[in-house]
Amino acid sequence: MMMHLETKDRQAFERLREAQLSLNLFQRSKERIQLEKASDKLSEALRRDPQYLRAVYYQGLVRDLLGQPRQAVSDFKLVLDQRPPFLTEVKYNLGVATFHQYGHKNLKNAIEQFEDVIGSTDDPALRLRARAGITHAYAVMMIPKPDKKVDDCKTLNEFLGSATAREHVLKYYRLSVDQGEKLAHELKDHRDLDKATANEIGWRLRNTQAVQRMFYTDYYDDDRIVKLREAENVLLEADSLNPKNWSIYCNLGSTYMRLGHWIATQKDVSSDQDAETYFDQAIERLNIVIDELLPNYGFALYEKGRVYRLRGRFAAAKFWLRKSWEIEENRAVSEDTLTCELERAELNSTDYPFLGSH
Repeated sequence: MMMHLETKDRQAFERLREAQLSLNLFQRSKERIQLEKASDKLSEALRRDPQYLRAVYYQGLVRDLLGQPRQAVSDFKLVLDQRPPFLTEVKYNLGVATFHQYGHKNLKNAIEQFEDVIGSTDDPALRLRARAGITHAYAVMMIPKPDKKVDDCKTLNEFLGSATAREHVLKYYRLSVDQGEKLAHELKDHRDLDKATANEIGWRLRNTQAVQRMFYTDYYDDDRIVKLREAENVLLEADSLNPKNWSIYCNLGSTYMRLGHWIATQKDVSSDQDAETYFDQAIERLNIVIDELLPNYGFALYEKGRVYRLRGRFAAAKFWLRKSWEIEENRAVSEDTLTCELERAELNSTDYPFLGSH
């Protein structure tokens, strides 16, 4: 089915323009209502002209920002089939939406799409964004997963505590760090980038550097507190470049959760803040994600449950973990992982998982 890039329907064109304005307002304000307005305008444009390709493309952008990556992928694939003049840009955004579905298969697919972008464009901004995408995807792939589905938490925990899991973490940590170093060098080579693009690459790189450190400390204890404080610092720098970004806030919540746990359990660690203060900061950041930035985001609900479990508040932990379970689509945390975290809460465990056999 052939579609058309532009439309002859004046009202459809006007609705697209209004959606673009709302999207621009969202980028500056992070007010979710602007995304919802953009979505409504795009739906109206496509009701008037279902073959309006540019409106489908913007619908994909907005859906991904709304936390609907599967629908966004469908939009971007439809646009790709039409071979528009901005094909490489569509490929990049398809990679982003694929990444947001998580899981190793999706992350590998996203990396392939980002590599395709790097190999098919001379646009330095697009190449840097794609490199940032690869760097982050490798960092998220540090989370080890069994090759086969496991039937019980005991088996899963045995795998997660194994040498194989540790080797997996280290492999993808190194891949992500290597890509991050390439990205930093490439960024220095393009000092003529406009400020907005340079800031975008800057916050994305810092956000990824924090993920690298967080997941590394889950399996390796060398300088654990130092690495987590480094993660906090780069995330605060990222927040200064892109305030109130849901991903940065989630990662701050996760970092504070880890700091709270390790400071509570390693009594010899000196700190200017106690464990409960860090746990409170974790909840504060996650609440902003859940209430404002990406309402009822399944992973943020899961992390909030983990914070309560690690601080020994098991009823609250089970409440928030079950809230995460209720998210049927785009939860961003697997059923196996959520099931075993719920089991830890049922057992009144405050252990940090995966480390018992190390």
